Amino acid sequence: NDKSGMVKVLNYQGNYYCSSRDIKKGRTLLMNANNILEEIEDNRGLAYNCNIIGSVMIANGSKDLGKVRDLWEKSLTLYENLKDNSGIANQLGQLAWLHINDGNFADAMKNLKKALSISKRLGDKEKIAGVLRTISAVLEQKGDDYKSLKYQIEAKEIYSQIGNKFFEAITSRSIGITYEKIGKLDKAMEYFQVGYKINQTDQNSWWFESNIGIILFKKRKYSEAIEFLNKALSNSSAHDKQTDEL
Repeated sequence: NDKSGMVKVLNYQGNYYCSSRDIKKGRTLLMNANNILEEIEDNRGLAYNCNIIGSVMIANGSKDLGKVRDLWEKSLTLYENLKDNSGIANQLGQLAWLHINDGNFADAMKNLKKALSISKRLGDKEKIAGVLRTISAVLEQKGDDYKSLKYQIEAKEIYSQIGNKFFEAITSRSIGITYEKIGKLDKAMEYFQVGYKINQTDQNSWWFESNIGIILFKKRKYSEAIEFLNKALSNSSAHDKQTDEL
């Protein structure tokens, strides 16, 4: 029990230093927690911690992607040994992002298809939608925008069903951006407006106002375009001021 308590303290301290951009010190503390977990043979805790350390490193701008890969692969192996399908699906998705970063789309898709299959068996709609979004990102990187849209729209519908408004809005925006990219401005506007309606009172409403303004400009509706672009500029400035005060 004392050692489990030490793990919690080390994890807390490690996360603190990583969030303060002292990644080297933070990672050292988190790895010390891992050493204790290995010592007490807490494989589930170790699998979770390996995932968290890699995620914290990525979130705080670490360039040591080789170390992140080692941690996530170790986490995957531990989850496979534990037969923890939820953990396996999560780690396959994490590793897919590294494959995407390397331009290794074939391995990324292989991981994602496995993760999607597991998530469907588990009935985990949140994970299914997340994997669909990642698959759409791979397809878009490969230049297959139409196929990407299919997966994005499916993910958006799932977020709508489960009431995840934040990701429904963000996915709607992604769909709009893809439609704009292929020149379908009316469809782009449709999805930007869906996202804006959900997100209108949020601090990031300026994202959607900017997108809508640009579409209106492209459609030569200049007065309406200026109205939305001015809103976007005003709300963006307010958001930046809030961030600075924090």
